Formats: sequence, C-alpha cells, structure tokens
Amino acid sequence: MTASASKILIVEDEGIVAFNLQQRLQHMGYRITGLAESGQEGLALVSRERPDLVLMDIHIKGEMDGIELASTLNRDFDLPIIYLTAYSEDTTLERARRTRPYGYLIKPFSERELHATVQMALERHEVQAALSESQAQLQQSLEAVRRVNEQLEERVVERTAELRQHVRELEAFSHTAAHDLRSPIRAISGLSQILIETHGDALGDEGRQMLERMAHAARRMGELIDALLSLSKLSRAPLLRADVDLGALAREVERALREAEPGRDVRIDIADDLHVQADHALMRSVIDNLMRNAWKFTRERRQGYIELGRQNQGGRTVYYVRDNGCGFEMVHADRLFSAFFRLHDEQHYGGSGLGLSIAQRIVQRHGGEIWAEGEVGRGATMYFTLGD
Repeated sequence: MTASASKILIVEDEGIVAFNLQQRLQHMGYRITGLAESGQEGLALVSRERPDLVLMDIHIKGEMDGIELASTLNRDFDLPIIYLTAYSEDTTLERARRTRPYGYLIKPFSERELHATVQMALERHEVQAALSESQAQLQQSLEAVRRVNEQLEERVVERTAELRQHVRELEAFSHTAAHDLRSPIRAISGLSQILIETHGDALGDEGRQMLERMAHAARRMGELIDALLSLSKLSRAPLLRADVDLGALAREVERALREAEPGRDVRIDIADDLHVQADHALMRSVIDNLMRNAWKFTRERRQGYIELGRQNQGGRTVYYVRDNGCGFEMVHADRLFSAFFRLHDEQHYGGSGLGLSIAQRIVQRHGGEIWAEGEVGRGATMYFTLGD
C-alpha cells in the first residue's frame, strides 16, 4: 500500500502534538482522516472513516484510554494500531502488548522513525491479510467437502479430487506470493548494502545507520515470510519415520552456530546414543530451533552453556535442551510456544518469533508434547517427548 493511498487516524489529546503529527504525515504523503482527543471520538471516526491505520496515544481524554480503545477496535475492526506514548512503565506496556499493536513510538521520535514504523505496520498488515485470505479459502474448501459428504455420498471421490486440485493451486499461489514478496525485499536489502559500500562516506554516519536499519528490516521480513511458509507446510508434509540420531543433528547445528559466531565462548554438551524413530527432516528442524534458541539467549553470558540430553520421567523418555541464558518467568511458560509471542527485546535477540511454534507443531505430529521450565537469570530448559 503506497503512502498516498493510506488513510491514517490520529488519536491524541494534546492538540499541538496532534497537529504536528498531521503535518508530518501529510508531508510524507499520507491522508489524515481525522483527529480525535478521546476514545469515544476515535471509535466514532473509525466507524465512519474506516482508516487503514490508527496512531494512538495510550493516555487520552475520557473514560476510555488508548489501550481500552485498541481492545474495542481489535474486536470490531481489522486495522493496525501504533501506540504513541511518553510512558514506558512495565505494567502499562504489558497491558498494551496484550492488544497486539503493530508498533510503539516513544515520544519524542524522529520523522524517520515515524515514517519507518508506519510503513512497516501497513506492509505487515497487508501480508497478514493475504495469509488470512488464503487460510479462509482453504477453510471454505474443507467445509465444502463436509457438506458434500453429508448430502451425496457418491460424489465423494469427485469432490475430493477437486479439493486436492484446489489445495495444489493454493500451494502454488502461496509459493508465488512468497516469491513476489521476497523479490522487492531482497532488492531493498541488496541496494541498501550497495549504497553503504559505494556511497557510505558521502552519506555520513546518520545516512549509513538509516540504510543499515532498512536492510535489517528487509532481512527480518524475509525471515518472517520463510518462517510463516514453513509453519503452514507442517500439517501437510508426510511423516516419514526412520532411525534418527539427535546427537548427530545437534553437532551439525553446533558447527553452523560456531561458524556464524566464532567469537562466542559457549560450551555445548551432547549426550551419546540419542536415537529415535522419527522424521529426519522434521526432527532436524526441532533440534535446530531449540539449540538456536538456547544459543541466542546465552549471548549475555561470559561463558554460555547448552546441553542436549535425555532422562526418564514417569516411565517415559524425555529429551531436553538446557541453557544458562537469561531465562524467563514461569508465568509465561504456556505462552512461549504461541506464534509471535516474545518475552525479550526483538532488536537485541532477533528471530522470527515462530521457532518454538514450529517445534511444537512437529513434536505434536509425532504424538509427543513439548514444554518449558526456566527462571529469570538462571537459564531455561525445553523438554519434549515423541510418543511411542
């Protein structure tokens, strides 16, 4: 969505700030559909104007604050919300995070930060809308099969064939869409790098930093597209069980991690004889995600420690990946495997936010379960089983 085609609603009770935002956004080419000072005003303007994005202060006039308004908008409308705030208390940010915003702008912020945050939110919303549409089409196809089975048994073979063809078309569409999305992202990343290398001196420090941020954002979006496609494929890929050596897979991942960051001081212990009956490719993804997760969150340790092992719990074999990283509060343990759920700063630790979700899908396909235990500052352990 281009800036000229995007409509933005501003919910801000400080008139000078709201007017300044309006001027800056209009200068960038966006259309401002209105200025609201309270939650009720904002809700009315969204209902009437149907903006493409809402820029909203957390603390606004009226009985309804920005977070409560965001909850209402999430329930009744499908549009991205970016919070504007001068406050950063943990309790306030925790309430705000539950509304799944598309970004935060901490006052004061630069025009470049404003433009980048708004554009990334609009683009992410477009990607999510396209993925939701594909999922809706697939759900409609499955519902059509159910109706056919109930109404006319003799048409099952014919309708199943049609469904399979439709799924193949959806898969082809997904790959084409992913390729089309990757191309401009790669172009942005590549051109940014070329500009840094060839015109870096002329750009100055600030110019180089902006280009580096642009290239990093492009790489992150590319990683997110790849991760989303991997997650969507898990339920369709056939499960081919064979003898798999988890230790050998872990040593492959270890080599890749050490080659990527040779300066890290991390001790990795891998138990012997970790053979399982499982799908080789899928188990490699599980070990890769769990070990990379441990590697990432031990970054602040002078000497990191990662262990892959096995133990017996209540008569069943349980495998685990343990680390001495930053850990987490157990109150969040059940949510760690939710797609896009983050406990730690994305810019510092990186990642797509889908690694543990992918690992959970794979383990569940094998008839097993996966869970986590940890303590803040004392590391974390990811446990998983693989059924019988």
